[in-house]
Amino acid sequence: MRLLVFLALSISAINLAHAFPLATNSDHINFLDYSAGAERKQAFIAYLKPIIEEKNQSLFHDRQKLIHLSQKSKLNIREQRWLKHISQKYNNDSFNSDNSSHWSVLLDKVDIIPVTLALAQSAKESGWGTSRFASTGNNYFGQWCYKAGCGLVPKKRSHGASHEVARYESVKESVVAYVNNLNTNPAYKILRDIRKQLRKADKIISGYRLASGLLHYSERGQVYVEEIQTLIRNIESDALKTSG
Repeated sequence: MRLLVFLALSISAINLAHAFPLATNSDHINFLDYSAGAERKQAFIAYLKPIIEEKNQSLFHDRQKLIHLSQKSKLNIREQRWLKHISQKYNNDSFNSDNSSHWSVLLDKVDIIPVTLALAQSAKESGWGTSRFASTGNNYFGQWCYKAGCGLVPKKRSHGASHEVARYESVKESVVAYVNNLNTNPAYKILRDIRKQLRKADKIISGYRLASGLLHYSERGQVYVEEIQTLIRNIESDALKTSG
């Protein structure tokens, strides 16, 4: 028996699209060209928001397709190949289409990351786009890599540490890596569980609520979570003021 799932796409309670005008989508934007404060924040949000939304749209379509396939009694060869690809992409190599729990686990991972959450984390990790890692390596989320030469060496890296801050070819690549990290890394299972419960209750997929699942994103734990939640509230408040 296949799993029947209902989908509701609720990226944010606040419509940021009308609150912030779009900036030029260029990987060479310099946020230091904008005055610190409201001007820089608005430019940053206008720049990052459409990239995050594009990734969420891709997730939305993949999720819809998964739900459709989960309801079919038999899959054709093309569908089987796509399902194998998507299950491996989300670290579900042992996926069995005849096992309803496998569908549930996969659908828990193939889902959106609220725009407000991604904006808040990128603002925090990149200093509103002004950090060396953002301007030099297109890394807006502070993500690490562990192969020598894979990124930029932090100036304050602890003695004996070998990690680097990952370098990306584009900001879009950075966003994709961040979303995939939250959707697949065991460290963020709590975040995915919160999202699952919100869907089950037919509630908005709230960035503020999902932020509670970020305890392992930073060594600062709960303090970091509260900082992200404060940023989310500020972004939502600014959006209301701008749109109003």
